[in-house]
Amino acid sequence: AYEGRNPRTGETVHVAEKRLPFFKVGKDLRERVNAGLGTPLPADKPDDEADDTDPNEPDLDDED
Repeated sequence: AYEGRNPRTGETVHVAEKRLPFFKVGKDLRERVNAGLGTPLPADKPDDEADDTDPNEPDLDDED
């Protein structure tokens, strides 16, 4: 627990103790991360012309 401050009023307030989970990295994961995988690949750019509609569905937006 510790003493905090209310940013609106500036009043000192008591902040209760809290429990947080702790993750301890294993040897294998630590070695793999520290070894690195070289240069990261660039993210895929979205294709403006991509059509993710089902070709079997009727096109309801097309008014011919």
